[in-house]
Amino acid sequence: MIAPTTGPYEGILFWQDPLNTQNAVFGANVSLNNGNIYHEGAYYFPKATANFDFDFGYGANYTLLVAKDIAWFWSFSFKNNYATLPNGSPVAQGTAVLIQ
Repeated sequence: MIAPTTGPYEGILFWQDPLNTQNAVFGANVSLNNGNIYHEGAYYFPKATANFDFDFGYGANYTLLVAKDIAWFWSFSFKNNYATLPNGSPVAQGTAVLIQ
C-alpha cells in the first residue's frame, strides 16, 4: 500500500482525526512468499495508540509515524528515501521534534 505521491494528501497513508482516540491496529495474516507487503507513507494518529504486529516498513522507501503511543510486536523498519515524492520529505529536514 502506497500513499499518494501528488496532491493535498501527498505522502499521507493513514490519517486519524485528532479528536478520535480509538487505537489503530496494523496486523498481517499473510504468507510471505514474495516479501512485497509494506505500507509506504505517513501514519498519523496523534491521540491514539498505533499497534503494529508486522514490519510494514521493511519494503517501503519511507515511513513517518505520529502517534500518542506505539506498541510493537517486533521491530519496525523506518527509511527516508523520499525520491517518489515531487516535493521531497513532507517533514522539512531539521524541523521535526520528538516530544514525549
